[in-house]
Amino acid sequence: MSRFFHILFMAFFTLPMAGCLTLQSNEPPPATYVLHPRFTDNSQPSPQSISAVMEIPAPEVPSGFDTDRIALYWDKGRRLDYYSAAKWPAPLDQLMGDFLIRSASQNLPGATVISPDLSLPAQYRLAVKIMEFQPVYKGEASGIPDLYTSVRFSLVALPEEKILTDFVLSDYTVPSGDDLTAITSGLESALQNLTVKAFDRIAPLIALKVAEPQLLAE
Repeated sequence: MSRFFHILFMAFFTLPMAGCLTLQSNEPPPATYVLHPRFTDNSQPSPQSISAVMEIPAPEVPSGFDTDRIALYWDKGRRLDYYSAAKWPAPLDQLMGDFLIRSASQNLPGATVISPDLSLPAQYRLAVKIMEFQPVYKGEASGIPDLYTSVRFSLVALPEEKILTDFVLSDYTVPSGDDLTAITSGLESALQNLTVKAFDRIAPLIALKVAEPQLLAE
């Protein structure tokens, strides 16, 4: 699989959010942003390795996040809302599923990573739950928010459905500004960091078969 993949989404920044909330930006709409996995130098498998197959279903997302609208929390995280006229290119679970497959393909040398709809026999399944992936405003949805990203990873061996590892990784940061450019860039960076750490932990658990050396005929 190619090591460079781009997921494009359109976002509009100067229009208000749902309800009476506003978020200002000096950037002219529309703008196109790229959400992509971080490239690593160890993405080429050994020529003697036979790929293990791992499937990644579309991840579970929080209630209210199963939409292509970009969600946010305000009033110290007690109220869910959405940015008006700004959206992902697909519902968040589909967007994250594609991101995770591509990130795994880059960060797990020697593994073939697929979605379940390909109907290929897999030795592993990686179940992912997006627990947090949003800006949180302390009061009204204005000013610079806090960015929260939290993801649960569960690696299961097939067909016995044995859980090999189950862990949660979280990231908290503050974006460089209060516009949607800085906010989405901050979320993207956090997601990149978490997936790289997750696949570093998962890699030793995926058993790769090593091809037997072929002997030359005498």
